Amino acid sequence: MTGARLRRATEPSDTGGWRDTSGSLPADVMANAALRLSTFAKLIAGIALAYAVMELWDDITGHLEIIRAITIIVIGVYSLALGFAMKRITLAGWQVYLVGVVYLVSMSFMVSFTRHAIPGGELRGWSGATILALLFPVLVPCSPRRASLAATGVLITALVAFGLTRLLGEPMLWTPGTARMFMGEILAIPIAGFVSSVVYGLGRELELARRLGAYTLDHRLGQGSMGEVWKGHHSLLARPAAIKLIRTDAIENTTPEHRLKLLKRFEREAQATAVLKCPNTVNVFDFGVSDDGTFYYVMELLDGVDLHELVVRHGAMSPPRVIELLKQACRSLSEAHGQGMVHRDIKPSNMVVCQLGEEVDFLKVLDFGLVTPSSVRPEDGRPNSIGVIAGTPAFISPEQGRGDTDIDGRSDLYGLGCVAYWLLTGQLLFDGSAQQMVASHIKEEPRPVSIATLTPIPEDLERVIMQCLEKEPSKRPDSARAILHALEDIEVAQAWTQQEARAWWSTHVSPVTGDAASSPALSSQ
Repeated sequence: MTGARLRRATEPSDTGGWRDTSGSLPADVMANAALRLSTFAKLIAGIALAYAVMELWDDITGHLEIIRAITIIVIGVYSLALGFAMKRITLAGWQVYLVGVVYLVSMSFMVSFTRHAIPGGELRGWSGATILALLFPVLVPCSPRRASLAATGVLITALVAFGLTRLLGEPMLWTPGTARMFMGEILAIPIAGFVSSVVYGLGRELELARRLGAYTLDHRLGQGSMGEVWKGHHSLLARPAAIKLIRTDAIENTTPEHRLKLLKRFEREAQATAVLKCPNTVNVFDFGVSDDGTFYYVMELLDGVDLHELVVRHGAMSPPRVIELLKQACRSLSEAHGQGMVHRDIKPSNMVVCQLGEEVDFLKVLDFGLVTPSSVRPEDGRPNSIGVIAGTPAFISPEQGRGDTDIDGRSDLYGLGCVAYWLLTGQLLFDGSAQQMVASHIKEEPRPVSIATLTPIPEDLERVIMQCLEKEPSKRPDSARAILHALEDIEVAQAWTQQEARAWWSTHVSPVTGDAASSPALSSQ
């Protein structure tokens, strides 16, 4: 945490942003440049190959015209190969710029050669090489100086191509009209610099708009009904982070007074969350609010996948693995509850299983104390304006479903029971619409876990889960610590060890060192 006050989103930074080095441009900007270059090269390939067909259709006389036709075919094949290659390989920012310059210079030479290989007379107007020079700073963002240098290379190659065509058969005509043939390439040098300054300036404005305090947003990882999660980095420390944006204007009919209350609560709870030290609780680095009313907080970027997605992809888990994950969740909840914090939205998508250092299957609980009051939309159970209910219908406790105000940590234990049910069976505790699920949590008795799955469930594990799912908080375990002790006493035929976890990860999330980096999942926000 960098302080209690809220940072402004437009706060300037001494470093970062768009510098006069291609490597400092944001990764997603240069990735988009590579895609644009790929698409443009394919477009040029199509035009060149179509033009080559028309050239070959006519009678070709003279060796220079034959060379010209071959050059057009080479342009098409060369551009097509580059177009497909750029889409299949990953390049750093400076490499994208370098490839773009090489393509620009080589293409300008071939285009100029085909232009000057036409027998007879002066050529006026804008050449294809000129158009390439002007388009380059749009395709590949770069500084004005670099754009002008690239345009200078176009002029030089155009002159070389002109001289080569004269050596191959055209008479060397140095007349006043000769200079006019290259007027387009000459003017392209300052114009390309101007175009680049405009594109560069817009890019810098976009970069500034994507800054939140000392952090820069790189690219979006996910989106929910009330927020987004972005991958970002600290401008000074270059530390990657997951930045969650919570838009208060997503809550309908929000009054200024309500927004002020949310702001104060957000600040208070963000400060409280930052003091949680349990390794199984996601670290919160910073928080703030932008000028447009967007709350944001900055978390560690996790290398893993949330429990909802994990079950969707790979099916229900074995009891020994579920026991180990629940024990980690209990450690996180125990510390939070001990400090008077209630999560209010315990669910699989708020728990990420990840790799942390040398350990795998390491569980992180997300969004402590940062769940804002929200309500239920019938079709998917996400927030809307139908009654005030905090939580997610599929995992909500009966007291939350009734709208009780005296919620304590035992409400989170009910959610933990619902999560355990999901992990062991791959099914929700109750099905139906959002309202039906909430009503079921309040009134309907859940099916025992052993009935909902064919996998043998240890009796002690089922007993703990069903105790968590009691309707009355007083009948549930007293604390997360009590559940942890009960889980530690459960005997299983084969415990879930780090060796087994690593074998599972190497099979399903290869390599174990994890290229499948995942941001903390979006909650009902």
